Amino acid sequence: MQGEGAQLEVITPDEAMKAALASVGGNALDPSLRGIAANLGREQSRQEAARVAALWQ
Repeated sequence: MQGEGAQLEVITPDEAMKAALASVGGNALDPSLRGIAANLGREQSRQEAARVAALWQ
């Protein structure tokens, strides 16, 4: 895609989510992470929104 001129942006788990994953041995499917992951994901999306929105300008 980049070779055809597309601009790509990859968002990966932030440090808070990495710590949450580590707390359950790295098991992303652990049901105890659902609420934590949802909250952390919403927070990270707020932090990343402006940067990603700039790609659409």
